[in-house]
Amino acid sequence: MRFLTWLHASSEFDWTKPQAFKDFDRRIRRLPSDHAKRSLEQVETFSLDELRLLMRYGQPFDRLLLLLGLNCGFGRAEIASLLVGEVQFRKAHTPREQEVLGFATTDKDSFIKRIRRKSGVYGEHILFPLTVQAVEWALERRKQFGEFGPSDRLILNEKGAPLDQQTKGSNANQAIPNHFARLIQRIRDDGQEIRQLSFGKLRKTASDLIKRHSDGEIAGVFDCHGEPVKTDSLSDAYTNRPFGKVFRAIRAVEAYLAPVFAEAGLAVPEFAEQRVLAKVIDVPVHVLACPPHHSRGFIMRWPPFKRPLHTIRLPIRNKTSGTIICLLEIDSLPPAI
Repeated sequence: MRFLTWLHASSEFDWTKPQAFKDFDRRIRRLPSDHAKRSLEQVETFSLDELRLLMRYGQPFDRLLLLLGLNCGFGRAEIASLLVGEVQFRKAHTPREQEVLGFATTDKDSFIKRIRRKSGVYGEHILFPLTVQAVEWALERRKQFGEFGPSDRLILNEKGAPLDQQTKGSNANQAIPNHFARLIQRIRDDGQEIRQLSFGKLRKTASDLIKRHSDGEIAGVFDCHGEPVKTDSLSDAYTNRPFGKVFRAIRAVEAYLAPVFAEAGLAVPEFAEQRVLAKVIDVPVHVLACPPHHSRGFIMRWPPFKRPLHTIRLPIRNKTSGTIICLLEIDSLPPAI
């Protein structure tokens, strides 16, 4: 219809709107086959088992995308445009802000506070502990691209360019979707069952979980929609958005996702200076400690082979402090008969 309106106003073409143009029925006609596709799961979302696989096989950058998607409902546009100054680590709200929120925050809590570029709507998300570690990793990674300030992009590609920078052919940047697609393909190549869902389904998964643990209004505030209350377009003009309820819902989702976080392994405060190499007779050993440039908080099982019949986890501690600096996962295969 917009095309026909433009065509009517254009001086290049000899065409005008029919007299009864406004009377045309512009509604999309539904076919019986469209209703047949309806089911309990009307929106495709990742299952808990699939999220566990994504975390288990994910490398640090994969896990950063996964956690921002699940914790904040961020799609690729939100991740690519996230600024350094929009992340606040371990800082409570003021007493007045806590009164408005109806939620007590402490200096142990971290947040992302920003305006969603698409809708122009302000949003706040309290962060999972693992998301905090992921964003701290991203900050350490950001340092390799030179000095930066609060108004600079937090997450860049491996060349230091924005993740939403158009290609040479002026096409949309596909770095984030492609990165996520490769993660799923690695999982499938290893014989695991996971659907080939797009990165955008993470945002829908997060929204669905929030709605499941609260209601539709809170899910709308979580998503930073322009009108979270569809029946009241003036809601924002007379009331504050209930971010305190969003925080409670996020905490409930955090508890639900505990099995997913467990797949990340043991989060440790420090790492060995070099990647640990080990061999125990003929038993294969996979190192879960990250090299220095991966920063802290991410223990990876790499390469992500299938789990064997017997797995032994061996923590390696610093002799002086006793702190765990890495974790070896030893896959013990039964001897050949």
